Amino acid sequence: MLYHGIQIRFNDKTVPSEPTPQLIEDMKVIPENILTKARAILEETPVVTRNAMDVMIPASERNSIKLNNIMSTMSYGMDTGPWRSCWIRFGYDPRKDKDSYKYQIFDQRRLVSSEATLKHRKGRTRGFPQSQMNTFSQGEAGLRYPAPVQKYILDEEAIRQDIAGIYQMQNIDLPLVNDLLEYPAGRRKTPCEKSGWFYPSILKTIRLKIREFKRAMEEAPNGGTSEIFVDYEALNRSLAEDYRQEEAELAAERVIKDREEGMLLGQTSQFVRDRVNAQVDELMRELGAEKQPGASSGDALAGIYDSDDAEFDVYGEESDELDSDDGFNM
Repeated sequence: MLYHGIQIRFNDKTVPSEPTPQLIEDMKVIPENILTKARAILEETPVVTRNAMDVMIPASERNSIKLNNIMSTMSYGMDTGPWRSCWIRFGYDPRKDKDSYKYQIFDQRRLVSSEATLKHRKGRTRGFPQSQMNTFSQGEAGLRYPAPVQKYILDEEAIRQDIAGIYQMQNIDLPLVNDLLEYPAGRRKTPCEKSGWFYPSILKTIRLKIREFKRAMEEAPNGGTSEIFVDYEALNRSLAEDYRQEEAELAAERVIKDREEGMLLGQTSQFVRDRVNAQVDELMRELGAEKQPGASSGDALAGIYDSDDAEFDVYGEESDELDSDDGFNM
């Protein structure tokens, strides 16, 4: 069965509202009980990862039909952004629903100590303990791989076992992380491709605390952990800078939109165009200054994360290499 799924990018204006005629034809060869179960899952959770679906509709129930073919008849995918590697119910746009922050993905990599990093990278592909390597396709080091299908909840046991995978925020069961996800000052007014509905400082802090939690488990003599604290004073300073940057971005977008609309209607004089252009230039300079390292002393977290950016991009271009024969890289 060929794959005929619909893919869009984060910045596309609209989302698919219904299956194509070819996808409707595909439904006819899929048992109705499987379609009914998949629809019920999407009705309850409009955005769902492959890992979760592998658990809720295991291969033993699918009669060897691939999930890509089932899910593509009722959902679409995004190639980039905070909901990549997910199936999104037709007609649902997570960019317009502030509650969709809980459906964003969290790309959890293996947490190795600095002493073991070099040996680990030379020895085998990143992503899984050695015992799991025969279960999954191997590829170039650095590619993302899903967690084993038996596990789509990121909890203490997953951290202890160092299980890598793509999780959803709603499936993170770590009290410290859950507090950060619900932190009132941590949400953006509008979603962005880089960090979705969250300010980047929240996501960076979550990564830092998960690392600290893993180290605490390794160092605890009896398998317990010491309490991990968040410096909310430093976090608030960093979030304030995130807020100012978002405000500058939104202001620039409004000015550009007004300029374009005015020019289309022929209602702008040269004087007005010059003034608007000057405002755009000023806003962009301010935005660029805020993005410069060291632009403000308030970001107490910036130095911690600079070294992580290359390896732990928050949400990047779709790079999974699974089921490549289907054409949908989940």
